[in-house]
Amino acid sequence: LAPLMVMLVLLLSALATAAAAACTNSIAVGSMNVKVDGTTETLAAVQSYGANQKQSASGDALTAQAWTRVYLAPGCPTTWTSGMYREFPLLGRTISFDVDLSKVGCGCNMALYFLAMPGYDSNNQPETSSCGDFYCDANNVCGNKCPEMDIMEANAYAFQMATHGCDATSSKDFQSCDTSGSCNFNTKNIPNMYGPGSSYTIDTTMKFNVAVQFTSSDGNKLDMITLTLSQQTPYFSSLEWKSTSCDTAYFTKIASSLKAGMVLTVSLWSGDMAWLDSPPCSSGATCNADAVSTVSNIVITTASTPVVVSSMPVVTLSSVSSVPVVTFSSDSAAMSSTSVLLLIVALILSAHRLF
Repeated sequence: LAPLMVMLVLLLSALATAAAAACTNSIAVGSMNVKVDGTTETLAAVQSYGANQKQSASGDALTAQAWTRVYLAPGCPTTWTSGMYREFPLLGRTISFDVDLSKVGCGCNMALYFLAMPGYDSNNQPETSSCGDFYCDANNVCGNKCPEMDIMEANAYAFQMATHGCDATSSKDFQSCDTSGSCNFNTKNIPNMYGPGSSYTIDTTMKFNVAVQFTSSDGNKLDMITLTLSQQTPYFSSLEWKSTSCDTAYFTKIASSLKAGMVLTVSLWSGDMAWLDSPPCSSGATCNADAVSTVSNIVITTASTPVVVSSMPVVTLSSVSSVPVVTFSSDSAAMSSTSVLLLIVALILSAHRLF
């Protein structure tokens, strides 16, 4: 009887997963898997305004085309409600994901960000907002303000991360938020760091990995933000930025939201993106109509856990110990003879211990 019960539980779990993966309706465009602290959650991708269904989600990937916005929600919702969204606690954690921006040109903005949704009215009640989906952000786009953490605003030519805090209030109806963003990082200020082509550290003609760590020493205070972009092209390359020069007092404007949990939002939009990508792009550049981008392998875990760069192929040498680790940087035109020798030694040791 016990084996039958186990099989029944596994069958029900498989059916539930299949049902979630098939979540498509007037607001849902599919489902995607997100890994949180080692557990895989299958969440519906719900698309706000725009019935053209230009987004799609399946497996561990979400594909976005212009010009709509997508959130993640448990189950398979069919109508917009204030409590429908999956809220991810981020304080003391790391979020990482892979992204392909090869078809996102100048004037486009592929964004992955977190919001302290839902928005609230002056009576401290959830408000649908002018967008009809309880949206809020630091720039009051839909009529409600709230803290916003921009993990990525990017195209193939520039990548920006920014923090948008809000002044504390006695209610959830925020009145004053940082519209421009503080503690910003933008690759356009670093020559040869980011762009299409093998001459850049991060070559945006290929997929790369984004990881952002929110370090907290006491579980309440935000001490540090660390951004890492990395890629295998075919040599491993990466860039890292830390918020060491930022005003840590400013972090109080967003720390509580990071701790409580924020709604993951993905959008691909356009407009005057000179603040994002000019230069190298020309001011007033028009986003290409066929812009499309895929975000995949979203992982949220404790900050102390090493980030696995999933876009980099990994070869595991079983039971090999005391073998030097060879790291190839992006500016290596070819393996040195020493590197090749070390790699050969590692492979020989692996083969010997396996057989």
